[in-house]
Amino acid sequence: MKIKTSAKRVLKSRTMKSKVNTLLKKQVQVKNTTSNVRSTGVLKKNPSTTVAHTEVMNRGSSPVTVTVMVFNWDSNSPVRIGNNTVTIPANTLRFFNTNLTGVDDHYEVVVILPTTSNVIVNHFGTAGNVPQVGNVVLDRDFISIML
Repeated sequence: MKIKTSAKRVLKSRTMKSKVNTLLKKQVQVKNTTSNVRSTGVLKKNPSTTVAHTEVMNRGSSPVTVTVMVFNWDSNSPVRIGNNTVTIPANTLRFFNTNLTGVDDHYEVVVILPTTSNVIVNHFGTAGNVPQVGNVVLDRDFISIML
């Protein structure tokens, strides 16, 4: 029985990964050799959290183009609820806010940036501009994912 349960989990994970990859590739033209895709992973939303606030700081000497996407995972499949692509000038900070009022339990932030960039990304689930417990993901905690 445990083997079947594990096999089902693996199959579900593969199916979910496939759905995310397909959705991401449709939304953004990503070339694996020139793009770094980073994720918060699926976050359990603090009940007080109303906004996904993501900060992207370009520490480099030239502009970089980044994409910040937010997905609602309440249905166990990703539903894109936020998508912003901007060019960030050298040595500047940009932030992105996505309304989470339609998200009951789970969401994810995915950031796509050039591999050669010197960029720092932090995410805060906020309520009234105050970071909420459990919804803070600092740059070092983002994970790289493959498409």
